[in-house]
Amino acid sequence: MKIKLTKEQKIQVKDSKDVYGIMRKILLRENKYNQEKEHFWVVGLDKDNRIIFIELISLGNFTAATVDPNDVFWLATNKITAGVILVHNHSGENLEPSDSDIEITDRLIQSAFILRTQVLDHLIISPTDYYSFVVTGLFETLLHSEKFKPKYTEIDRLRKIYFEKGIENGKEQGIEIGEFNKAIAMAQGMLLKGIKIDDIAEISGLTKAQITSLAE
Repeated sequence: MKIKLTKEQKIQVKDSKDVYGIMRKILLRENKYNQEKEHFWVVGLDKDNRIIFIELISLGNFTAATVDPNDVFWLATNKITAGVILVHNHSGENLEPSDSDIEITDRLIQSAFILRTQVLDHLIISPTDYYSFVVTGLFETLLHSEKFKPKYTEIDRLRKIYFEKGIENGKEQGIEIGEFNKAIAMAQGMLLKGIKIDDIAEISGLTKAQITSLAE
């Protein structure tokens, strides 16, 4: 559900405190009962770090909200955002991220990379305070995590080395590296949306074997 924003709320974000100020007001719009439920929002920013949308992705129960990467990035990719900030709330005073909070952040950072956008921060908020993954340094750690790193990035790295050293038997085999990267990103995005491999192959120009390796 897209959140209606005033003109004043479409600010240029300078730091996590700016985002918290707006998200706190959005949370406090709800009655006390619903404030205790866990919400998960996505804040979309343009290239100047100006807020262009805020979308409520999931409204859960008092302990968790279900988050699907497809839902998180659907509006972001359609509006061609420069990046997104993830926000969810905790009831009570404990704003430390849970293991599941860390895991979904890790997964979404990698999903954003596939879809040619980026996650800029993840805030955990309450009516009185907030926790920033960037400010605490946890975000930097997750940027280097290998847990959910897409398999194709290693393929890209090796192909780039081959092209730069000119050791692919003296000729370009398959797609040029730039086009190959573009096709891989497109295929990975379509896999996330559940599109059939045959259809992906026809659209992207990749082989079925290449696409199947991405899905493993």
